[in-house]
Parts: sequence; structure tokens; C-alpha cells
Amino acid sequence: CSKLPKIQGNLLLNPSFVLRLVIKNNYLSKLASQSALHNTRLQKFQTSIQRLLNEPLFLSQSSIGPQIGLFFRYCVDFLKQCNLIRSDGEPTDAAELIARLFFTEPANIFFVTLLSSGYLAELCDPPQQKSELDIEIDMMELLARVFTRVPLRDVVYDRTVSIVELPKPSEKLIKLTRDHNDSVLKSLIPYLSCFKKSSMEGCANDNQLPFSLTTFASTEEEAANDMFLQRMRAAARPPVLRSTFHAISGWDESFQNIQEFLFTLRRGLFMDKTLVPLFTILPRQNAYVLDFFKHGQPLALERENQISSASVYDALKDFCLILKAITAALRRRQELNPDTPFASVRVLTVLQSVT
Repeated sequence: CSKLPKIQGNLLLNPSFVLRLVIKNNYLSKLASQSALHNTRLQKFQTSIQRLLNEPLFLSQSSIGPQIGLFFRYCVDFLKQCNLIRSDGEPTDAAELIARLFFTEPANIFFVTLLSSGYLAELCDPPQQKSELDIEIDMMELLARVFTRVPLRDVVYDRTVSIVELPKPSEKLIKLTRDHNDSVLKSLIPYLSCFKKSSMEGCANDNQLPFSLTTFASTEEEAANDMFLQRMRAAARPPVLRSTFHAISGWDESFQNIQEFLFTLRRGLFMDKTLVPLFTILPRQNAYVLDFFKHGQPLALERENQISSASVYDALKDFCLILKAITAALRRRQELNPDTPFASVRVLTVLQSVT
């Protein structure tokens, strides 16, 4: 019998994964000059990256291939924009935290945004007087909102010892979330625009209605014989990323959010919201982690928060591992670079207290 083929390109290409590739490539490049064995490992690793870009597992249309390479370049530039890697490929202090929590994207990148903006430092050292326990509860509430995204169902909850639902987020957190998402979306649009302008194949024939899938005439021969089409074409401003169907309704190239961007994207361009690190605050979110931190009763999580008994232990363990990864990364940054503003002593102290 023949050997089973290797499954290649089966990992999600997102900024966290690209950052891990950059870190490993940087590490192997430093070792390549020491021995031929390390140089061979570097060449094999770079060949694997090329295979990832040229032979993705989900490649179903020829036009997707160039977009994968362009998206890889976008991820690298996005990492530079977020100060996660330097221009020479050297990772910064925040890169280790992103790499450790790669499986939580986009929460890991948004958490680094909170660290870099000083939001966590202000949370741990508020201007008004607060007890240490209240500060720890505020930290747990934020961590639960970012890393444990379990929406509440529309049922009646028995609230005896648990609050069940996380409190409403602060206006500052909402603004940071909005600014973060706007920055991500604005950095993505130029890359897709560049691809559309440079590679018209698969993008030019946006002549199908979205619901009925009916195509309409758009050939040069028919336009040349129709005076109305000639006048319309002369007065029209061709859309770049917006679909033709939405463009004729007055939509321009200004996108307000990722939902609008994905819904009105033209045919031939492929994008999924899971590929870009956009973070959304859930309207109603289960507070099972915060409740357990307060009362420590697993049975209450099953009875009031309606977390199944089979998943209570795993859910709490996963969150505990996330906390340990964050604490270990910040502690390591403190040891290697005590003057770094990325990991303040106060934030690390509070995180160690709640871990």
C-alpha cells in the first residue's frame, strides 16, 4: 500500500502564527553560522514556510494563492506596527507573551494592547483608594472578559452566590476596543486594495447579484453598442473593494467595521474575520471565572452559571494555564529587562496574586 500523503498548510494563518514563525526563523538564523547542521535546519524551516504559502490545504481557486502571500506580508507589517518585532526581525518584549498565548487570538493581541496603553497599570494603581481585594477582583473581571468568552443564553438564571453576568465594561475599555479594531481594519484595507489593483484576475468580474446569483452583462462589446451603458460607465467611479451591488446603492470605500467590510466585500477577494485580530466585547458574558474567584464553589457554577459538570474543571484549568503563561512571560521580561515599560512590577504583583 502507498504512504499516506502529508497534510500541509493545515494551520490557521494569523498574526500570532506568523509571529511564531518569525521568532523561530530569527533564532535559527543566529545559530546557522555556528554549524552546518543548524544551517540545514534553517533551510528546511524556510522551505516549509514557502510550502505553507504556495500549497495551502484549503486552496480551492487559483486566485487565493497570491492573496495568501499578500496576507502573510500584511501579518509581518502588522507585527511591526504593533511593535512586536523590529525592522530586522528581532522580537520585542511583548512578542513572547503573544507567542505563548497564540491559541487565544485575538485575545492575546488585545491584552498586549491593554498593557501597552497603560490600562492595566491604571487598573492596578487606580487614582481613587481601593483595597487590594477590589483591585484583584477588577483584574479578574478584565481577564475573564478577554479570555473566557462564554455568552449568556436567554434563560432565567438562579443567582444566589454568583453574579452570573459580567458587569458592563467601562467607557475607556470600550474606546480602547474600538480604537484597536479601527487600527486593524485600516491597516488591512490597503493590502487588499493593492492586490485588487495589481491582480485583476478573479476580481474584475464582480457581476453577480448576492442573493439570486444572477449575472448581468458587463462585456465591452455590449457597452460599445449601448449609449446608456457608455454614459453610465463614463460617469461611474469603479469600486475597489466594495461589491458592485452595494456600490450602486451609494456605498463608498469607507468601511465602518469588520462586519460591514466582510458583508460588502467584492467577489474574488477572500477574507474571514478569524484571520484578523479584531476583538469584540460580548453584550452579555458569563462570569463563571469571576464567580469562582469570589466563592470557589464548582457546584454553584453548574447550578447558577449553567456550566456543565463535564466542562467546569477543563474551563477553569484552561484559564489557570493562561494566567500562568501571562505571569511567566511578564516575569521573564522583568528578569531580562527590568527597565521595560511593558511589564511593570505592580501589574506583575497583582497577576501573581490572582494566579
